[in-house]
Amino acid sequence: MLSFKIEKQYSKQWRRNGGDVQMTEYPNVIFIVIDTLRKDYAKPLEGELKKLGFISYENVIAPASWTTPSHASIFTGLYPALHGAHETKTKKDLNVKLNSRVPILSEILLEMGYNTYLFTANPYINPRFGFVGFSKVEDILFMPSGKFRRIIWHLTKNGLWKKVSASF
Repeated sequence: MLSFKIEKQYSKQWRRNGGDVQMTEYPNVIFIVIDTLRKDYAKPLEGELKKLGFISYENVIAPASWTTPSHASIFTGLYPALHGAHETKTKKDLNVKLNSRVPILSEILLEMGYNTYLFTANPYINPRFGFVGFSKVEDILFMPSGKFRRIIWHLTKNGLWKKVSASF
């Protein structure tokens, strides 16, 4: 499971590709990507997330048959041949990484002033494989359950989930 949370940090001038854009209103954004979950098993989770204002997409096609290139495409908007996270004759499995020269959504949003968080239980989705640009990274796959509960409690206690759902 991958949960990617972005929240407003502050308003600032943003410069990219030579243009200036003044951002004064930042929406909160959360990506929840669950790798290899059948649609029929996702219904209860989808129902709960929709109550919070989440959107699910029905007509999607994976650009690759496995995790790293598919997630790299989600974060870059590019096909695997363009973002570089795909297998070749000499580059397999653990050596497949997102090309560091390709800007990804988390880096762009961090540059715009967002706080970006990555909560991942997938060993392929972390900075070692090119998924960078996060203010905070938590690998919950190997996290003791008590620490995971403390993170969820902290997010709930500080109203971050309420803030996000209220912005939809």
